[in-house]
Amino acid sequence: MVTVGAAQAVDLTLRTLAPVTQMAVEEPGAEPVRRLAHLYNIPLLPVPVDENGMRVDCLAAQATPPALVHVVPSHHYPTGWALSLERRKQLLAWAARNGSIIIEDDYDSEFRFDRLPPIALAALDPSQQVVYIGTFSKTIFPGLRLGFCLLPERFISAFLDLKWFSDRCVPVLEQLTLADWLESGLFERHVRKMRRVYAERRECLLNSLHQYFGDGFQALGLPAGMHICTRFDLGKNENELLSAALANGVKVYPASVCYQDPPLYPPAVILGYGHLSPDAIQQGVKLLAGAWRSQG
Repeated sequence: MVTVGAAQAVDLTLRTLAPVTQMAVEEPGAEPVRRLAHLYNIPLLPVPVDENGMRVDCLAAQATPPALVHVVPSHHYPTGWALSLERRKQLLAWAARNGSIIIEDDYDSEFRFDRLPPIALAALDPSQQVVYIGTFSKTIFPGLRLGFCLLPERFISAFLDLKWFSDRCVPVLEQLTLADWLESGLFERHVRKMRRVYAERRECLLNSLHQYFGDGFQALGLPAGMHICTRFDLGKNENELLSAALANGVKVYPASVCYQDPPLYPPAVILGYGHLSPDAIQQGVKLLAGAWRSQG
């Protein structure tokens, strides 16, 4: 199914599966998904995440299994970790035993810099328990609101009915242009080029952080994507970091919005680098250091 970005795909999936008695989400996890669940009055079950992704053992320990699980397995937001192959198999086995549905949100797996992206949950799923969601808004540009959703066959009819009443159709001209990109091989060449560009920008950001903060920070996650979730041990709380950065001309994003119960210390911020040149990245980190060090 072609959708108006990944957000619509998640929305239509929740409506297709309604009523949903409970949805498990990663803790921390994508804030828009939590907000959408609240709009539909879907109770949420936060499941901890570590360096190997969602803690499937915590999910399996629930007396009443949630009907739905939202997971970002290839490049978790905001931490940047990935769900290990072992846990992918555990999650699929758990879903098959309990009849639960998994929403696999694969928003930017194309941009893994050290190796090929991990195999999708949907590709490992023999029991048709996975709804796979992807988007071209990250791989091409944000203004291109084109996403897609691969559904188990039993859900397609209801999804199509809801899609028709939502917007009748996704803009055709953009679809035809994208189809030409895909068929000609231009899209693959574009992804390979941008993978190199983002890898260089990520390395520039890490080098700049080391230059200006030394050992006063911890960058989470794998070499992938267009952001780094970074913890700063500077004796300041999150609000102090955000306010001082903005006053010095740099906007950073709080990681606390991704938690139902955010940790107080050390504070973490999300540093995006996808749209910035190396010079802008270095200048931004220099401004951050000036703002945050000056208050110490």
